Amino acid sequence: CSLTSGVNEVANNNAISNLSIYPNPVSSHSKISLTLDKSADVTFRVFDITGKLYREVTERNAGTGENLFDLDASGLSTGTYLLAATVGNTRTQTRLFVVTK
Repeated sequence: CSLTSGVNEVANNNAISNLSIYPNPVSSHSKISLTLDKSADVTFRVFDITGKLYREVTERNAGTGENLFDLDASGLSTGTYLLAATVGNTRTQTRLFVVTK
């Protein structure tokens, strides 16, 4: 058993899929959708393109299957951001576009 396969087995225990944001671009509030293979805490982080962390929120006990979460983008400047979702050792990410009015 290689160390790499052991890491993959751990990561597969907390699978995240179908991460999306709508509407995207967002001006103030949006919804985050993601699917989990089992109940877990999910941490969302919003980074700008330089890697600066702007927001971090942990949602406790997200359920198995599709989940919806509110995203408050107020206070963010117009631009492109990265939304990262982390469950255990697994992280997935997508782009977030903010357009202020």
